[in-house]
Amino acid sequence: ISGFLITSIILKEQAAETFTFSGFWMRRVRRSMPAMLVMLIATSIGGYLWMFGPSWKSLSGQIFSALGLYANIEMWQLSGNYWGPAAESAPLLHTWSLSVEEQFYLFYPLLLLILLKFTPKRVFALILCGSALSLAVGVYATEYSPSAAFYFLPPRAWELAAGCLLAIFERSRGPAPKGSISRTLALTGLLLIGAGYYLIQGAEGFPGFWALLPVVGTVLVIRFSCA
Repeated sequence: ISGFLITSIILKEQAAETFTFSGFWMRRVRRSMPAMLVMLIATSIGGYLWMFGPSWKSLSGQIFSALGLYANIEMWQLSGNYWGPAAESAPLLHTWSLSVEEQFYLFYPLLLLILLKFTPKRVFALILCGSALSLAVGVYATEYSPSAAFYFLPPRAWELAAGCLLAIFERSRGPAPKGSISRTLALTGLLLIGAGYYLIQGAEGFPGFWALLPVVGTVLVIRFSCA
């Protein structure tokens, strides 16, 4: 969803010649920072009152990593397995995903604008190739280094890029046609998301190929749910 929305906004502003990186990042800050700061302050107060010694020191590191947008690396070093016992004692474990997302958006807008400028007809194909490479890295890493596959950007970038590709596709092809086929595909997307909820067993081979269930399902829902 994030990749779809962000890419749609960038394409719209690029076409109108109003896109700026400062404006892009100010929107990101206004969207994420207020809620994150409230959460970090509340967690800090709770940690100060109820944590001691190593636990408090660990929480301090988690807070700084969340603010510095490297929480995924911090959580990988701290807890390793996302479903393991060490992860259960990390109050800010969930901030890993925000860091992955913001790391993606550090380079993606620049890459997209460069492609639009120098090879506009191949934007979709080139991002698709990059996404396929990221998926391949994710599948390989899930087999041989599952914790890194879960936390790091290269194995997870394709999940955000799937939404980016959909936005680029819709920009050139328009919205999905209305009709029973579109409704069926939207329902199929919901079923895939639901199947992922029930079939994906955490540490057993995730993300890998299993991540295709929620990602493809979400793409279908976004594309066809309004048709």
